[in-house]
Amino acid sequence: MPQVAVIVLSYNLLEETTKPCLESIFAAQTDSDFEVLVVDNASTDNTQDYLQQLQARHDNLKLIFNRENKGFAAGNNVGIRAAEADFHVLLNSDTRVTDYWLDKMLAFAAAHPEVGLIGPITNTVGNEQVIYLPAGDPQSVIQSGRGYASRQEDSWFYTAMLGFFCVMIRKEVFQKIGLLDENYGLGFFEDDDFCLRASSQGFKLACLEGVFIYHQGSVCFSRRDESDLFRKNRRYYEKKHGGKWRTSFRIGVFLDLLDSAISCASRASPEQTIERLANRLKVMRAFDLECFDHPIRGDADNPSVENIQNQKLKIQILREEIRDLKDELQNQRGTIAQLNARYEEMINRSDWRILMKINQLPGAAAIKRFLRPLLSRILKL
Repeated sequence: MPQVAVIVLSYNLLEETTKPCLESIFAAQTDSDFEVLVVDNASTDNTQDYLQQLQARHDNLKLIFNRENKGFAAGNNVGIRAAEADFHVLLNSDTRVTDYWLDKMLAFAAAHPEVGLIGPITNTVGNEQVIYLPAGDPQSVIQSGRGYASRQEDSWFYTAMLGFFCVMIRKEVFQKIGLLDENYGLGFFEDDDFCLRASSQGFKLACLEGVFIYHQGSVCFSRRDESDLFRKNRRYYEKKHGGKWRTSFRIGVFLDLLDSAISCASRASPEQTIERLANRLKVMRAFDLECFDHPIRGDADNPSVENIQNQKLKIQILREEIRDLKDELQNQRGTIAQLNARYEEMINRSDWRILMKINQLPGAAAIKRFLRPLLSRILKL
């Protein structure tokens, strides 16, 4: 029996998602014993033909063809029930994996039995797993992401939420809390729901900064369908758990991450800590600009009635998020000041004089020039 089962849910978009994803899995270097279980949600293109051809070349590839599109939660549950491994990896078809991704997550799981769910860093996701990377084609983004991960090999942090674009889950978690909630239908909030249930049963969630997985992002829904489904599932989530849902992509979550990075500085090199701080501050800055300076970019080349309605809906959603964000900023001013003070104290400690050597490294001065003014700018918000 393989140690880990990688479950990939496929639905059309063969060339855009499923094929590159599976090719990356079988091309990635690994020492782990794994199987790949593809659950196809009744694709209508030539996805199933491709999968059968691929299965002939890989003994560790198993296929399940659903007769209808069961959605994200139910589709993955089909794969979870069929897998017998001690660890299950739920992997979106719009991802591409990198060398030794399974090995690193399995090694971490062995060293941290308290952790039930493990996730990687990525280029796009709605929580602090996202890192700032230069824009470019998939290969250039993957190269940049792998470079960051290689420099953060031993860095990790606990979190309250992991995106299910790629997540490793111990089998015992399913045995204790059950499978994904299929009431969420095609998608949205089933990962928030599962993470909350796992945390409430004592399982820790961890993100490894030494593992980078490329994530293409939303490719399955139209804007209208995405908005309607998001709102419907959000209402279900809030009713089920008896509280208001809050996005994980907000200032407070990233401040907690930066605070954790500084607290763990003793076990990391100065270069690692500074890079983590600088990178996530760039993410915060990009998020800030997106919310306040350019809330809506629009579709100027296609001003249809549907697009106008979508824009109005997005404006309404953004107004709610901005209102919440302003409240969050008010609550976090003291935290920001403490973070800045701790950072300055850390930099000035005698055991951090090794930072002087960083001045000899290319780009280090630019990082420090960026870091200090940005902290000052956040303090003045």
